[in-house]
Amino acid sequence: MSNATQSTDSHLYWLSCNRCSTRFLPPQAGKRMFLSSCGCIYCTRCVQASTQAGCITCRAAPGKVLPIGKNLPQQVVEMFNRNEESLAKINKRSSFQSRHYNRCLKLLTEMERGLAEQIKAEEREARNRQQVMKKMEERIREKQAQVDRLESALNSLKIASSPVNMECMTSPPVARHRSRQEE
Repeated sequence: MSNATQSTDSHLYWLSCNRCSTRFLPPQAGKRMFLSSCGCIYCTRCVQASTQAGCITCRAAPGKVLPIGKNLPQQVVEMFNRNEESLAKINKRSSFQSRHYNRCLKLLTEMERGLAEQIKAEEREARNRQQVMKKMEERIREKQAQVDRLESALNSLKIASSPVNMECMTSPPVARHRSRQEE
């Protein structure tokens, strides 16, 4: 293989057969590696014997075996990509998520501030209403005291103007003199 191919695959330094330790690098004609569904890796020579009756490395049941290359499912290809590419994707993903999280925080903060202002306004209104109620209660007590005084005065007038009392007021007092004869 050319130097360009070697440099593009250099990040696969870790790729080797889990049975015989044959390394993927340097690439050679006919050397292929396979990935079993359990996640173990085998070379062309070992793949059949290592996976037919189940994986000899991790003891998983027999499963699917795919050649390592561009035809792997996308989530599996990610495992073989350069870390720098993955880090760039992680950074991009993290930035995207952070941007939306920060937008949510900003909205919630603004909502909280608005609700706090609304609560303060309602508390002021409640205090104002309590003051108005106290003034009204004081006026009610004053009016009740005035009503009590008027009722008392009215009762006094009723007593003074009752027929028994009226007789006393209209007829002159009868003097009770004892006559000298009675003595």
